[in-house]
Amino acid sequence: MTNARQLVWFRSDLRTLDHPALYQARQQGEVLAAFVITPAQWQQHGWGALKTAFVLHNLAALQQQLQTLNIPLKILQLQTFAETPAALLQLAQQHQVSNLLFNDEYEWNEQQRDQQVEQVFLSSGIAVQRFTDQLLLPPGSLLTGKGEAYSVFTPFWRRWLQALPTAKLHPLPEPQPQHPGQLTTDPLPVLPQHPALHLWPAGQAAALQRLQDFSGQRLMAYQQQRDFPALDGTSSLSPWLAVGALSVRQCLAAALHVSHGQISDKNTGPGCWVSELVWREFYRNLLLAFPRLSRGRTFKPETERLPWRSLNNSKVQRDLQAWQSGQTGFPLVDAAMRQLLATGWMHNRLRMLTAMFLSKHLLIDWRVGEAFFMQHLVDGDLASNNGGWQWAASTGTDAVPYFRLFNPYSQSQKFDPQGDFIRNWLPELAHLDHKAIHQPPVDKMDLFGSSNYPQPIVDLKMARDRVMAAFESLRSSP
Repeated sequence: MTNARQLVWFRSDLRTLDHPALYQARQQGEVLAAFVITPAQWQQHGWGALKTAFVLHNLAALQQQLQTLNIPLKILQLQTFAETPAALLQLAQQHQVSNLLFNDEYEWNEQQRDQQVEQVFLSSGIAVQRFTDQLLLPPGSLLTGKGEAYSVFTPFWRRWLQALPTAKLHPLPEPQPQHPGQLTTDPLPVLPQHPALHLWPAGQAAALQRLQDFSGQRLMAYQQQRDFPALDGTSSLSPWLAVGALSVRQCLAAALHVSHGQISDKNTGPGCWVSELVWREFYRNLLLAFPRLSRGRTFKPETERLPWRSLNNSKVQRDLQAWQSGQTGFPLVDAAMRQLLATGWMHNRLRMLTAMFLSKHLLIDWRVGEAFFMQHLVDGDLASNNGGWQWAASTGTDAVPYFRLFNPYSQSQKFDPQGDFIRNWLPELAHLDHKAIHQPPVDKMDLFGSSNYPQPIVDLKMARDRVMAAFESLRSSP
């Protein structure tokens, strides 16, 4: 081990376990850590108060963990990514750093920032090492027979399974502590509070405990239970994955352990859950292959011409506000939106339902919904959020066919059959029986004592005809 000083730049990888850049840096010498806080850039990227608070609380947990390793953490408080290269270089030169190490990110702005950082460091004679961390396999390593990025999930997943056995994916241990040095850790800014933060305890220890609980108790039944929002059937690990308090390799290792290595069958709990991790992988590969996805563009260029309803119309504004506040008159849609507002998280089945309701039943541009989700999600993540919204709106890769619409009533009857999830989030409907709760009787509201619950804001048949006409208009237009 040399005595050279290494600078590890933390970003969306707020942990010390299984951290490629940190582990390699300690192999090479003394380590100094840095994190750059850029509130204006985060705001431009649509982060809400909860996501920002969650990141900073995980940063505080990381700082404590680094202190046990005698690694000082320097905090740079800037506004945007544009200021980052010069500020990081100044920090490195001030502390005689010989090497910068970081784990890659895949969004367009982040890619541009990282290339500029690499250029200024190399020009100043400081080496740069970059690592694959958010993905199990390096981006771009899985290509079609034509040498192109996959744009359909199932072939990508099959290719991923083929490549997995030769990949060295064992999670790395925490690096050895270093000898205490002269450098000090910077104080963190005052940590913002948020009413939903208590649901999402910060730090890698909390994340690993949740992973252990899920893999030990619920993973085997995941495939049967994951679509029922009243059950605790999903992992709900996405917030920690989004900020990097947990690594995808740690998730894969848990699934391989529980399944004795059998993860290729999507009809098993572990196989089904791993395929969801691969969806995350797929969407990140797409961000890199198609930069337009980071810039609010559709994956299918022809769908840019879809005639969305104008937000300048007061009726459209009312429809949007009803959706945002969970007051559409469709109980499962409303329960899902209220879950999002209260907790910063939404069950995946319901993300599909609410996204399809906004983009198809209300014919409101999916980008409006994507931004609203980003504002409120604790696990807000461009690749997965954009991928999911474009899937639901039929503008994206591997998207649901445009003529397929989730019926809010039949989805409710199928996935919340007893109405337990609806009762939990819509107390005004709690007295209704198992049948009526899915579609409260409109003409007997006062009789049923439910007059404080709105009537449906849209007729489903009219909505279906309207969205079909919108998509079919694309065929006739040049």
